[in-house]
Amino acid sequence: MKKRISISTAPNSPLVVKNLKSLTEANRAVFHLEKTTTALCRCGQSQNKPFCDGTHGKIGWSSKKQEGRQQRRVDDYVGKTITIHDDRGICSHAGFCTEDLPKVFRMGVEPWIDADAENAATIIKTIKKCPSGALSFSVDGVLYDKFSDEPEIRITDAVALATASLIAIGCIQAKVCHTGTCPAGIATQNPQLRQLFDEERALTQFKNFYTATNSELKIFARTNGVNDVHKLTVSDLITDSRIVADFTDIPHV
Repeated sequence: MKKRISISTAPNSPLVVKNLKSLTEANRAVFHLEKTTTALCRCGQSQNKPFCDGTHGKIGWSSKKQEGRQQRRVDDYVGKTITIHDDRGICSHAGFCTEDLPKVFRMGVEPWIDADAENAATIIKTIKKCPSGALSFSVDGVLYDKFSDEPEIRITDAVALATASLIAIGCIQAKVCHTGTCPAGIATQNPQLRQLFDEERALTQFKNFYTATNSELKIFARTNGVNDVHKLTVSDLITDSRIVADFTDIPHV
């Protein structure tokens, strides 16, 4: 009989995963788990991410919700063929919804969801991308809020340009994205806070950042004797981090 996969939490403690066979890394490589029970970092400070190394206890990390964080509440946005459910309290602001369907998920507009702005099939496809579970939907009175046949955990911290891109457009690393009270006006739907975000300036800074990054990558490629970054391989890289070396094929120096 197949053992049930579970993820559980306890106050001020890591995520405890049971009976999961593997983790999927950002590059889609599969990392097999040898133990039946695995503790994953929840405080964000482990030196052996994604695994817990006990740092949460040393730094006195608390899992208590921060003051002012948006409370959990499911709001319903009823359309002619589909009803979209939204729980702002658990939104991770990944942005798949607003990027894929800006006419449905409207930044800075109330109500912020228009369930009739696209056909139901297209909306459902985007809702299924929501990594936090904040979005779900109902059709003909039936609720759909589970979109995976097999439970899995995917590690996305390896996407190095994500944080750099946010900083380029004005992120000040306040680390309150999950509260919806971003002081830079980026990770929020509060109309007053959104006014703090200068879109024209952000677009210019974003373009400058990627232009400079592209230029530096070309220089790096030429330094390694190739004329195209796509010709670079892992053998062109080294790292002074034992953690990076342990989780990748990049040799340690």
